[in-house]
Amino acid sequence: MPKIDSESGAGDVLDNVTGEVEFRNVEFCYPSRPKNPIFVNFSLHVPAGRSVALVGASGSGKSTVIALLERFYDPSAGEVTLDGVDIRRLRLKWLRAQMGLVSQEPSLFATSIRENILLGKEDATEEEVVAAGKAATATASSPSCRRAMTRRYCGGFLYVCCRARAHVLPSPKSKSNSSFSELNLKTKE
Repeated sequence: MPKIDSESGAGDVLDNVTGEVEFRNVEFCYPSRPKNPIFVNFSLHVPAGRSVALVGASGSGKSTVIALLERFYDPSAGEVTLDGVDIRRLRLKWLRAQMGLVSQEPSLFATSIRENILLGKEDATEEEVVAAGKAATATASSPSCRRAMTRRYCGGFLYVCCRARAHVLPSPKSKSNSSFSELNLKTKE
């Protein structure tokens, strides 16, 4: 299997992305465990604009779906497509820029909420940052919202700040979030 070059500028860029994702007959095992298949003939279709929850026991492949979609790995058989195009044909940096990911163990930096959100899109306007914070429920919809952006994050904001970082991306087609289990019920609503 060829090595994935994250610095390569080679590959196609789609002019118009709708966001349809499909896994077709995918087979995959991690390189460190070649005799332990994670997927054998795995297929999944996610129509554009739809939300899907992947639910299962630890080790059942939920995070592997995201790792394959973001091309941290390639399947040994089958294909993963975006709008019908095998993602191995697409420019890797472009592909990853189409998605916002909040992982199970998100990272924040010891800086303001605003600056953490800006890591998703460095040139975001103040309005985009505030809108992303509101969309991720990182801040209240009150006049104090802009003041809250200048404060340093606290543990309770860990996941919602990372969600806001994904929301500020320019029109991401896929917001993969495997951290909802860490949010309280009020935040989920």
